[in-house]
Amino acid sequence: MAAKRAGKSKAKPIAGRRGTEVLFFDLAEIDQINRVRLSVCQATKHPNNPVMIPGDKDKWDSAQSGPWSMRTVLYDPDMKKFRCWYTGTDIAVKAKWYNGYAESDDGIVWHKPNLGLFSFEGSKRNNIINDAVWCSTVLDESERKADRRYKSKTVHLMAYSADGLHWSRYEPNRLNTLERPADLVTFIRDDQEPNPARRYKVVYQYYTKSTKPGPELVRAKGIAYSRDGKRWRGSKNNPILSPNDGFEQENHFVMYVPYKGQYLTLYECGWYHPDGTGLFGRYSADIRLAHSRDGEKFQRVNPHEVVLPRGGAGEWDGQFLVITDKIIIKDDLMYIYYCGQDMGWTSWPTSNSAPGNRFIDPKTHKETTGCTGRSAMGLATMRVDGFTCMQAVDAHSWGTFTTVPINLGADKARPRALTVNLGNVEAGRSYLAAEVVSAGTGKPIDGFSRDDCTPIAIDGTKVPVRWKGGALSRLKAKRVRIRFYLYGAAKLYSFRLA
Repeated sequence: MAAKRAGKSKAKPIAGRRGTEVLFFDLAEIDQINRVRLSVCQATKHPNNPVMIPGDKDKWDSAQSGPWSMRTVLYDPDMKKFRCWYTGTDIAVKAKWYNGYAESDDGIVWHKPNLGLFSFEGSKRNNIINDAVWCSTVLDESERKADRRYKSKTVHLMAYSADGLHWSRYEPNRLNTLERPADLVTFIRDDQEPNPARRYKVVYQYYTKSTKPGPELVRAKGIAYSRDGKRWRGSKNNPILSPNDGFEQENHFVMYVPYKGQYLTLYECGWYHPDGTGLFGRYSADIRLAHSRDGEKFQRVNPHEVVLPRGGAGEWDGQFLVITDKIIIKDDLMYIYYCGQDMGWTSWPTSNSAPGNRFIDPKTHKETTGCTGRSAMGLATMRVDGFTCMQAVDAHSWGTFTTVPINLGADKARPRALTVNLGNVEAGRSYLAAEVVSAGTGKPIDGFSRDDCTPIAIDGTKVPVRWKGGALSRLKAKRVRIRFYLYGAAKLYSFRLA
């Protein structure tokens, strides 16, 4: 991509205050790009996957054991535990879903405690919480009432709990929307939202007519807001995401993530593989990325690039993935949990079954559908800010990009340093350098040129950039730009005025 002339950008300047962080999603803070590309980064699946598997054949979750209709995994800092509320079905029934609970000290090894709360096949020796469906759970640390610290939301109901295990009855809690909500997707408390009337948010899916081959109706995503978690009003700007606007045929579930003043969704990018299964083909899906500045107008980021891919043929997650509703960020690492299905899932959804389906149960002589397949929970991780990166186009040579103007402002508010979140480095081959240039002329400022910068080949989330000219606070200019040089395969995930 050829560079544009300096000083011609109409983009909003960057506020040069301490703590300002620039991420790379829509590139609104970038003016000039030369031989550098934006890439969506792929999460790393844990080698111990699946981290939670279906129970033994006599257990309630012997067929499916993973986040689906109940689909929350979060970290409780008081308990110092990872906590999971998930969906399970047993091999014999296969049509009745229950909600279960599991916990972990490290997010990898999961334990299903005997809770004694709900009877299954005449026994309460299990980890079932209830039989509600399509729920999302919130740990509301701002809640003053101890017995409402945990909240569980369905489309039109709400339940409360002090510990996330013992829940009140579900009370009426309807969404006032223009659409008819089908399923609840995500329920969050958004503490970065400046409008208190939008503090609580629900993402739901509703059916809309498809504009593509495949099912006549597909699921669009809507959003609703509440000040107190009791009275909800849907946005007039819905849908916030629809498969009709992308190249996917379906985006079944999404994770809605308030992230450092912006918003992300990890969405289930689904398609029907035309292998003769059912009416439309075998359903397949992986996880991809979309971004928004306001939490409503989402744009897909490099939709051809996958954040979380399916496994290979024959693997436990080789058919399609279902993403959980929340991300966990702990110790500069992002934990992403998902539900994986193998190729035993043939013609999901049920409407995809058709006479002549070659996948026939030899005992019942009925068509198989998704609910007969097995599901398990997997874990993938990314470094903080690791959703996207800037990198030389060929990951071998070099390239540059330059920011829009940065207003440094008054001396007391000026940043003292520049730090970078940098990875995939190798001394002498893959590294980064930077220079501070005049916002008007594009020429390097004395003491802060590329030649004055110490090359950086350190993998870290807050690596300082150093120049012979000293700290950024020594700059006399009030309006500058930063030009980054990326060499080899180095990846820049974000930078911060520290």
